[in-house]
Amino acid sequence: MKRTVMNGFIIGSIVFLGLYLRLREFSFPILPDQRIDFTVAQEMIQRRQLPLIGIASSVPRFHQGPSNILFVMSAIRLFGESYDSLVLLSMIVFGVTAWVLFDSIRKTNGMWIATFATILYAISPLSIRYDRSPFYLHLIPLFFLLLVRHLLFAKRTIRGWFFGGVLYGLLLMTEIAHIPLFILLPIVWMSSFRKKSMLGYFLGVGLGIFPWVLYDLSHFCFQTCGLAVWAIYRMVAPLGMFSEHAQSILTPFLSLQKIIGMYAEFFPFPFFISTMLVIFSMYSVAVQRRTLLGRPLWIAMLFVILGTLVHGYPSEAYLVPLTVILPFGFVLCTVDIWKFIFQRIRCRKMLVQPKVSVVILAHRDDELLQKAIASVAWADEIVMIYYTSAVFQSKKGVRFVTYADSYRNRFHAIRELGMQKASNDWVLFLDSDEEFCGIVELFHCPAQYAFRRHDFLFNQVLKHGETANLWFPRLMKKTQGTWKNAVHEVWNSKLPIIHLRSAYLLHHPHASISMFFQKLNRYTSIDAMEREKGSHIMLWLQLLTFPVGKFLWNYIILRGIFDGYRGLCMAYMMSLSSLIVRIKQWETHDS
Repeated sequence: MKRTVMNGFIIGSIVFLGLYLRLREFSFPILPDQRIDFTVAQEMIQRRQLPLIGIASSVPRFHQGPSNILFVMSAIRLFGESYDSLVLLSMIVFGVTAWVLFDSIRKTNGMWIATFATILYAISPLSIRYDRSPFYLHLIPLFFLLLVRHLLFAKRTIRGWFFGGVLYGLLLMTEIAHIPLFILLPIVWMSSFRKKSMLGYFLGVGLGIFPWVLYDLSHFCFQTCGLAVWAIYRMVAPLGMFSEHAQSILTPFLSLQKIIGMYAEFFPFPFFISTMLVIFSMYSVAVQRRTLLGRPLWIAMLFVILGTLVHGYPSEAYLVPLTVILPFGFVLCTVDIWKFIFQRIRCRKMLVQPKVSVVILAHRDDELLQKAIASVAWADEIVMIYYTSAVFQSKKGVRFVTYADSYRNRFHAIRELGMQKASNDWVLFLDSDEEFCGIVELFHCPAQYAFRRHDFLFNQVLKHGETANLWFPRLMKKTQGTWKNAVHEVWNSKLPIIHLRSAYLLHHPHASISMFFQKLNRYTSIDAMEREKGSHIMLWLQLLTFPVGKFLWNYIILRGIFDGYRGLCMAYMMSLSSLIVRIKQWETHDS
């Protein structure tokens, strides 16, 4: 009860602050397009009609969705036939949006991050300008947040997919230019689709764009054909041909200058500081796992930036959803910086190091295993867990542990078994094809410790690609978290990660190509069994795009080309792994 009252007081205070800033020194500019929309809404109320199309776009044969006309009609019904009615309704929409933003972030990241993110949204100059406009822009953040909230918290039922489709359809009916931003959300969402849920989703989308479809059926493809013309126009516009916009690829610096100026208006700070805050906020939202959208949003943002360039000018329609994303990213970035500083102040090196147990996972007795054991001879205890039927010779100072059949092909469970068998509180995990180099330094603060790993291919270190310069949490206390994922297991803990630079790992996974194929066959089978089946459509799309994308990502974007033929081989092998696991996933789906 106390928490509910506190949340209500916080969000009420934020909404009051936002309303004060939006209504202070308020001027109400009415544009010609807005006068036309107001007149159309009045006529439809008098004739008792519902709009099927709305705002005219830059192409005469295409109109945006009817959301703005419906908004104006609602304002007139509630507050009378005056332009002030649009202001009053937009303020109500702002209050609802602020509450949805606060409640969604509070459930995923806590009350304090939600509070500061919502305050930044309320005082953002760009957000204030949009909410003062009687245009349709203030509906976009609300629809966007409702969709994200539904993706996070809705139950995975047919009804849940259906309402998600309705929300996505409402977004399209509000502003068609948001296709680049929102196109990835359904793709990520559909990865766990079943046939019935897919049917419910597309029925929901159809209901959301029903006015558009109905108008097309009665007006000979007016909207859909107009959309095709609009798309062609947008592709020609950046070339500087037949474009009404002043910017194009012929004037790149002018376009970039105006885009940066528009993005910098998100925060009430000087230009340079605001620009840097936007960049760090987008980065923080993209890389943090605990965010509303996660990394797919970063790719979507690249589409948004591309859309602003194609448009020739940073249209407000492309930027409105960012008014609720960037404040959240800024708060996350600030929290991470504070944790980093606080960690450096609080964490001091222990004078007396506690005892450490080393757990080695092995599947055969070979030269690499001998090197792994020799590299941790300093440890207080060495526990080796072997998970094959191979014969292992006893080794001095090493305690052997076998695992039960119930642990087979569940590497996270095998690691948990190793933690149980270790005698000391601190446990360092090592694979049989790894060597530990350096010394361990523990600090007086609760944390997990990560080491940098250098991968070797054909007896030479790889300096580029996705396997280069990775950090892995390997040293932790037993009670600090748990292991998850049957393959490519991950240590799951809420404690901060300290990157120890006093030590590193040498990884020799593929001494020969035959070893790679043996490992590939086993790991892809386990990975395919662990993955959700998904639909045939999504598997087709993944088979067509993921292997090729994996190769380009490793060889071109991550500069694997600079590793010579080893970089080429690694890019091919990673692409092959992506292909085989999805083929086996298809076999599992059919069986």
